[in-house]
Amino acid sequence: MDRYVRVALTLGLGAIMVAIVMIATDAVEGPYLPTVIAVASAMLFFAIFRALLTRRGEVYKDERTQKIHNSALAISWWFAYVVMAVAYLLSAGEIVRISLENFVPLMFLVMLGSYWAAKLYLSHKGG
Repeated sequence: MDRYVRVALTLGLGAIMVAIVMIATDAVEGPYLPTVIAVASAMLFFAIFRALLTRRGEVYKDERTQKIHNSALAISWWFAYVVMAVAYLLSAGEIVRISLENFVPLMFLVMLGSYWAAKLYLSHKGG
């Protein structure tokens, strides 16, 4: 089991334990408990998925995949900054009114979508 799988398993199990304590003590109200459970489930799924589908001795990242990853992240952040600037200008011009609660999920979606699109494009292009 590699380091990433151990970290994800540890954090996932820790988050599940925190959620169990929160349920047992009625410590919180609102959206916090489902968020903790969702994050813990995602970490556990990632760890199990990676542990089961990984062959022994397989190389995860070489120079090409690292370059593609870095370039895709840079494109994703640039695209997110552009979306943020456009949203700010539209809000400042009172064309569109968007609250922070609606803007944050939009940014997460934009960042993840643009990262995966850029990574897919760069992988097919050849780095």
